Amino acid sequence: MEATSSIKSEVPRWFAILGVTAGLLPWLGIVARVLTADQRYLVVTGFGLWLAGAIILFFLYRFAKGQTRWSFTGSFFAFTFTFVSLYSVCVLVVGHFLGKS
Repeated sequence: MEATSSIKSEVPRWFAILGVTAGLLPWLGIVARVLTADQRYLVVTGFGLWLAGAIILFFLYRFAKGQTRWSFTGSFFAFTFTFVSLYSVCVLVVGHFLGKS
């Protein structure tokens, strides 16, 4: 008996790099908070990073269109909520530790 047919589906390297980059963008809140304490700059930096992630997500969606069943709207909202939460926590936690030193 043959187990399963071996289908070779490799993700292109640039596709994987863009996906990982979009996932790492909220963590740059740590760097932003170390560089400045001004809330205006933190918000502008966060918006810029979020926009970069949204553009990456859009290009990933356009590349995979027709090859997958995921919807852009659902993925966009999931990315946005995750990004805002993680970026905010990174900024607040680093600010807390910088205040103690």
